[in-house]
Amino acid sequence: MSDITIGERVVGDAAPTYVIAEIGSNHDGSLDEGIRLIEAAAGAGADCVKFQSYRAETLVAPDHPGRATLERLSMPAAWYPALKAAADRCGVHFVSSPFDPAAVQDLVAIGVPAIKVASGDLTFTDLLEAAAATGLPLIASTGAAYLGEVDDALRVLRAAGAQQIALMHCVSAYPATYAAANVRAVATMRAAFGVPVGFSDHTPGHAAALASVALGGRLIEKHITFDRSRPGPDHGFALTVDEFGDLVGNIRAVEEALGTGVKGPVDSEMSEREGARRGVYTVRSLEPGHVLGPADLICLRPLRGVPAARRRELEGRRLARGLEALAPIHWNDL
Repeated sequence: MSDITIGERVVGDAAPTYVIAEIGSNHDGSLDEGIRLIEAAAGAGADCVKFQSYRAETLVAPDHPGRATLERLSMPAAWYPALKAAADRCGVHFVSSPFDPAAVQDLVAIGVPAIKVASGDLTFTDLLEAAAATGLPLIASTGAAYLGEVDDALRVLRAAGAQQIALMHCVSAYPATYAAANVRAVATMRAAFGVPVGFSDHTPGHAAALASVALGGRLIEKHITFDRSRPGPDHGFALTVDEFGDLVGNIRAVEEALGTGVKGPVDSEMSEREGARRGVYTVRSLEPGHVLGPADLICLRPLRGVPAARRRELEGRRLARGLEALAPIHWNDL
């Protein structure tokens, strides 16, 4: 599995999960609100804050039903320096999804550490090539895509010069149900493409995101808001700031719990190996020279002497010395 590096952060199997707070359009058309969300996301433990860089006129046709909302919530390029400065102050990365090649250049101009390609543009070759030409690490979402379409996009990106690529499994439904989440696709794409794979999660709560981490997801993206009841396309399925903090804490707990994958006792279990396992004991007092039979032996906790798994090896053996009732039997007693 190859790694990528975003700013100073390695994203890969040996690194902590890279957590992206998707602010999207939840700034509600206010630069100040965008900055407040950056500060809140950083306080909740995000590694990165992500916005969306689009212009309605280069994104949708004039009769598109959502055009008025897109026009209202589009983020002016003039905001980028202030938003990035806020992210820098807070110690998080500032990233935005460009929806046309011009936006790619605007983002490069302010020094973003990576480019995020939205799911809907996985087949937009002009944008993929423009993003790849920047030389920056790329994160490509794959909502509503077949595996072959993901492969096609990777071929375009690599042919255009992309060296560092991560993929995001995504279900392009807002919100998405747990039944639709198909989190196992994270493992499928890891095996198919050998790049870091994450999950852009639109389901309620934390469960699907945590499952993706357990399946090898190395990036998590989740929308964040101050209030899910606010009007707007992204608020309703976002996490509140406190919930986002809980998500990050749970991700870190899952990472710790995953361990090395090597099956064996850990240090804290060593006393339990003796205390909970059984050894072979005598049922009654036995004289020296006694030949042991099944009726002489009982397996009890704790494990002392001969382990219960080897009880049958004692049958027919002669005692070298006498033993009291309920005494553990050791090999040197024979």
